[in-house]
Amino acid sequence: MLTSKKTTILVLSFLIIGLIGRACFFEYTDLIDPTEARYASIPQEMVSSGNWVTPMLPMPEGMVPYLGKPPLHFWITALSYKIFGVQEAAARFPSLVATIGLLFVMYFFVSMLFSKNEALLSLMVFFSSALVFFVSGASVIDVTLTLFTTLGCLFLYKAIRTEKNKTYFLVIASLSTALAFLTKGPVGVVLVILPVLLWSLIERDFSWLKKISVKIPVLTFSALVIPWFIVSEISNPGFLKYFFWNENIARYLFKDYGDKYGSGHVHPYGTSWYMFALSFFPWLLTVFFLFLKKVRQSVRQTISASADLRYIVCCAIMAPLFFTFVRQLHVLYIYPALPFISIVIAVLAFQGYQKNAFATHTYIARYKSRGLMLLSAVIIITGAILAFSFYAILISISILALGIFVLKQIKEREHALVEQVL
Repeated sequence: MLTSKKTTILVLSFLIIGLIGRACFFEYTDLIDPTEARYASIPQEMVSSGNWVTPMLPMPEGMVPYLGKPPLHFWITALSYKIFGVQEAAARFPSLVATIGLLFVMYFFVSMLFSKNEALLSLMVFFSSALVFFVSGASVIDVTLTLFTTLGCLFLYKAIRTEKNKTYFLVIASLSTALAFLTKGPVGVVLVILPVLLWSLIERDFSWLKKISVKIPVLTFSALVIPWFIVSEISNPGFLKYFFWNENIARYLFKDYGDKYGSGHVHPYGTSWYMFALSFFPWLLTVFFLFLKKVRQSVRQTISASADLRYIVCCAIMAPLFFTFVRQLHVLYIYPALPFISIVIAVLAFQGYQKNAFATHTYIARYKSRGLMLLSAVIIITGAILAFSFYAILISISILALGIFVLKQIKEREHALVEQVL
């Protein structure tokens, strides 16, 4: 089925208005949560001191080396400060850019693996998720990490599944994984490598290991990652031990892991799945719908018929699965799963549309239009409370108008379908 021009315009309008609307809020709220303030202040010190090798964090005892995370996101934010000046909007801008990058990556790959219809729907599901909309304008490193892990997962899968341009895809996957590592450390590698291993286990097929050269990814990854770690260890003796042991092993095993910068978030085992569910609101309701007795068989058949979809499912569950027995975690640790669960929902919903075009199409379309109107209501109420600018309110009115237009289109299409049936 070809993608209608009207559908494409509606989806792009929603995304553009939503992104602009999110950008309008950058300067109207102070940095919230110690994490956001921390990740905004470190690049500020880079700009003022000129020291781009060692991230420095303001603490009660003064400026101290921040050895908990690699520097890539800090470099990007510092560059944003250089361009736009040191302000809240500049600190949050990199996350918006990474979100836009994620939307392009998702559209490109879903179109390639499935269809343009599923690609457009996956973008709608992803960006209309509450956590995605909020974090796309927050000074956090997890959106940047997710961009690179998503690229790594998808290009690695492309390298495995194709014979043509295998080396090209493998190099891009390696570069993406290296950038993910330079953003948040070893977890960037884990979230790229483990999904394909889980998928291979499910498929009972590891033959791809014989078809790719290990030298290419190892050399590419090492060329990007090792230089900064050498320089940082020279500048801060003991850095490697603290970074790899305390921050990336001990913190997941012990409550008191020797954190130099505060205390970690401690939660019961299995909290990662609870966080995963909450982070995907309001589409969590759709996930529950897929488990209904009348729907389960169709979902099972769709997943069983597509190795590509099974791989996306593996990518979607990897973050909550990996952190299941981790107590020191934050809800943003689950963020890398959201692009993939959005794709899964989009593909399953579209397959349902093909099997029952009238009912499912109406359901999805109404969901999108009501989401638009709900978003506009949130913006209007928030704007009234926090006294946002005229432009932010104008954006919300535009979103409301778009939602009304979508509802009108749905009614017209329903009427046309009823006439066809009669």
